[in-house]
Parts: sequence; structure tokens; C-alpha cells
Amino acid sequence: MKVLIDTNVIIKREDDVPISVEVAKFFELAESAKISFYVHPASIDDIKRDQNEERRNVILSKIQAYLPLPNPPNPSSDKTFQNIITKSKNENDEVDSKLLYAVYHNAVDYLITEDMGLHKRAKDHQIRDRIITISDAVDIFRKRNPEPISPITPPALHHKYLYEIDLYDPFFDSLRQAYPDFNEWFERKSREHRRSFVYYLENESIGAILIYNEKEEEAIAGNPPLPPKLRCKISTMKSLRTGQKLGELFLKLAIFIAVKGGCKEVYLTHFDEENDYLVALIEKYGFEHVSTLPTSEKVYLKPLFVDVDTAAEYTPIEILNKYYPSYYDGEFVKKWIIPIQPKYHQKLFTDYKSRQSKLSEFEGNFIIEGNTITKAYICRSNVKKIDPGDLVFFYRSEDEKAITTLGVVEDTKRTEDVDEIFRIVAKRTVYSIEELEKWEKPVLIILFRQIFHYDAPIKLDCIGTTAPQSISSLSDESYNQIKKHGNKYGCLAVSKAKIRL
Repeated sequence: MKVLIDTNVIIKREDDVPISVEVAKFFELAESAKISFYVHPASIDDIKRDQNEERRNVILSKIQAYLPLPNPPNPSSDKTFQNIITKSKNENDEVDSKLLYAVYHNAVDYLITEDMGLHKRAKDHQIRDRIITISDAVDIFRKRNPEPISPITPPALHHKYLYEIDLYDPFFDSLRQAYPDFNEWFERKSREHRRSFVYYLENESIGAILIYNEKEEEAIAGNPPLPPKLRCKISTMKSLRTGQKLGELFLKLAIFIAVKGGCKEVYLTHFDEENDYLVALIEKYGFEHVSTLPTSEKVYLKPLFVDVDTAAEYTPIEILNKYYPSYYDGEFVKKWIIPIQPKYHQKLFTDYKSRQSKLSEFEGNFIIEGNTITKAYICRSNVKKIDPGDLVFFYRSEDEKAITTLGVVEDTKRTEDVDEIFRIVAKRTVYSIEELEKWEKPVLIILFRQIFHYDAPIKLDCIGTTAPQSISSLSDESYNQIKKHGNKYGCLAVSKAKIRL
């Protein structure tokens, strides 16, 4: 595997300061997985322009340990590429464009960077999914060369009242520094019986926490002010563990707690930071900066429902991106039933058989991909008509022989290149490269967003169809029967809108 590495990652390793556990693990796994690291000549030229001579010489001396990317492709005359990235505004952006183009033109498999601005510049998902952070790389490298030890088995995610939690756990030190009245706030919310999801490390100290207020109906005194509305508030969301997708799991929990509680919106307040991972994560799932508090904290808010008139302004996939878990299910999207064996169902849907408010019950091996909202399904089906926004219903074969899960398609890709398959699905599925190599090619990759599991699996005789051997289309009549027998969160579906196509 060939990987282009941004200089900010090199500096994290080569600086004369102790490196983090994550960075150390990143380079350890890279070595065992035989990853070839390249540095773009444009990055080297950029360093040479540094006016600080001492710093410039130190970095240039250390960067020699990495291979220069030979004859990198030039993006200047590629108009198609220019249309799928944000326009360059300065010399630094031009350097970043050259790095992105090396990925786009397949000179490398991935670009690893901690610059979140560079992540955002790639509008096209096929490039965006190949621009990864150190945390993503650790997960991908681990799949590339699985460690000869048991999978990581962190403790379960516990649903606790704040008064059950040790306020003086070192985990809260950084919050106390950022918020001088944090202790008073925590004690006050404890008395109000505020609840949380807590993830404990092996030494029983806190590794991650989601503190939430299930319902509140107050005005938000920001600029601009937001009127009272029934909302779920994410009070605190923080994790010390990277590569576990706990941030995505916490979002999934908060969103469905809000839906279950009848809230119209979910929001959080946040002091933005440079290369802010939290902002990048929440924006991916529909949060937008809508107001700023007097403390300079930004208010990020996500609407959960869309009315028929508003839905008409969007395409089906835009409705999903902005209003997830709401989705369009009218006549302009197709419906598909997908058979999945129990062993793969268990890996892909680790929250199956649990109500959304009890997804904290993780026991045994922690399957990281099960925490994700966006997932990947791989098969050998020849179907060619699946489009973004289509609905997919997963039929668990062999044991339950029933439809268990609803998802909405984000995109599809058909390919026979194992490396390309791995590049697309590495962050979204459970398969290692060894498993993918055994598949007969080409394969169809379906990227989809999990919406929910049905409380009671739907038997096929209830909807007038037979067990599928491969991906099959569902008739309108069968789909209407699914809605009738599995009416879970029916308010999420937007059916009658005359959407934009």
C-alpha cells in the first residue's frame, strides 16, 4: 500500500517531544503492514519557504527518511478535478490541491493528514474517503495486517446518572480548565438526575462520556437567538480513545434519544479548535452552526424532521444528509431487499436486538464498525439500478428468515480491484484484506446509512414475497406492507413530497 503523508503527521513523530500512544501505534502498524510512505515534492517546497531557518533545516533533515513521490501528476489543467474540490485561495491551498490530486489520480492509495481543512476541500466522496486521519489509519492498518492477539475488548458502555460518576476522575481535568464552573455545573445536574453514557478503560477510569439532556424547551440566548423548541441537548461529548468510533456511536445514541423523546432538534455548544474533529464529525451528520453564545461558544444544531414543503427543495440523498435519520420513501426512490447471513449481520449490526436507548449494552469483543452510522455491504450481485437515496431492507437468512433492518443508500461502486475495494470500505465494514482477497470478483459495494432495526422482524409471508437469493427489488405493495407491519418511527419517512431530482 502506498500512502502520501502530510508534513503535519511527520512532525508529530519527529518533534523532540514524547509522541502520543496513537502516533506510536500508527507507525508500528505501518511498519508491520509494509506501508510505503511518500512525501509530495510540493510539501518539501512549502517547507523550504519557511522563514525560520532553524526550524526549516530541522524538518528538512528529518523528512529525508521518507520517499519523495516520483513524478506527481499536475492538477492545473484538469478541470474535472477543479470542480470537485473547493477553490484554492492562497499558496498553501495550491500545495493541498497537489496532494489531493495525487489521490484523485491514484498515485497513492491514501493521504494521511491532520489538517481538517484539507479533509473538507474534497467534495467528491471517492476522494474524501481516502483522505484519512491518524486514527483512521490505525484502524485501516490493523485490518491490513491483523494483530495476533484477541480483539480489543473494552468494558461495556454504561448508562449512568451523573451522581454515580466520580467528578474527580482525571478525565474531567481538561473540562475544568475550559469551564471554571464545571464542578458546580456537574453537581447541579447530578441533583437534577441528568444521565450519561460512560465508557470505562481497563483501569476503571473514564475513557469517554456522553452527557445529555433528553428534553428541554427553552430559548437559546445566542446571536441570533433561537426560539423555544423541544430539543435534546448534548451537554458533554468527549473521548480519550481514538479509532473506536465512539463519537459516531454517541451521536447515534443522542439522535435516537431525541427521536424517541419526540424532540424536533438536537444541539450542542462548542468552542471550535484548529483541526476540530468534533465539528467535522457532527457536520457530516447534519449539524450546522446556527448561533453563537455570549461566551463565544458556537451553537451547532441538527433538525430531525422535514415537512413536505421543505423536502421539495432537496434530493432524497440531501434529505438524508441534512435530516438523518429522516429519509424520503416516496415514488422517486426504489426499494431493495438484501439477504445477509447471520454471521455477517452480527458483525455489521452490533446494536441489533437492542432498543436504541440501550445501545450501551456492549459485551465481549467491541466490533468498532458496529458503532458507525454509515456502513458498507459487499456482494456479487449484478444489479445496476441502485441509486443514492434508495431504501435497502436487510433480510437475515438461515435463522430468523425475516427483514430486520432499514438503511438508505449513500452510493454504490462495482470493482474487481482488491485495493480499491479496501480503500472504499476500510472505514465502514468489518472485512480484512485477507477476506476481501478471497471474494470472487467483481463485487458490488453498497455504502448505506443505517436508519433503524425493526422491533419485531418482518416475515416475508406478511408482505407477499419470497426469500431472495440475491438483491431483489420490492414492489410498492410489499413496501406498503412493511410500513404496515413494521411501523417504527414512521414519522421519519417523508412520502408525498415532490422532491428535486
